[in-house]
Amino acid sequence: MAKHGFRTFKTEVENHVFWMVESNSLKGCVAQGDTIEQALSQFEINEKVWLETAKEVGIPVPKTEIEKIEANYSGKLSLRIKKSTHKELSNKSKVEDVSVNSLINTYIERGLGNEAYETKLIQEFRLSMSSGEMNADNYSGSSFALYNTKNEITLKQH
Repeated sequence: MAKHGFRTFKTEVENHVFWMVESNSLKGCVAQGDTIEQALSQFEINEKVWLETAKEVGIPVPKTEIEKIEANYSGKLSLRIKKSTHKELSNKSKVEDVSVNSLINTYIERGLGNEAYETKLIQEFRLSMSSGEMNADNYSGSSFALYNTKNEITLKQH
């Protein structure tokens, strides 16, 4: 079982649909799989290796945060939208193979922090490259691509 918080999302790159799991606090700790189960299983392994490596090389490990949700927030929200917007969301949810509710929730989460997300991702990538964290010796035969679509920014190692 994962020790740190994470987020999951489904994405598509070059007609390949897969699941991603990304740690909320362990920088660079991610996993992917063709199913959410595969991605979560791989994430547990990757998180363990990340924590072991951090200990070995002296990287500070963030404390596990416990999210406290106040009792007055049920997590439910009633919302009226245009019929055309509802149709678009329904069509998109079918393509993504998720519920409309899950799709709206993902859009809201991304939108809340999206202004700085792309800039942060690019800065982290450049910092990793300049610090030698990501170099040809460590990623022989690999290439990276930054995919920026309307709703998703993904850095993918090939």
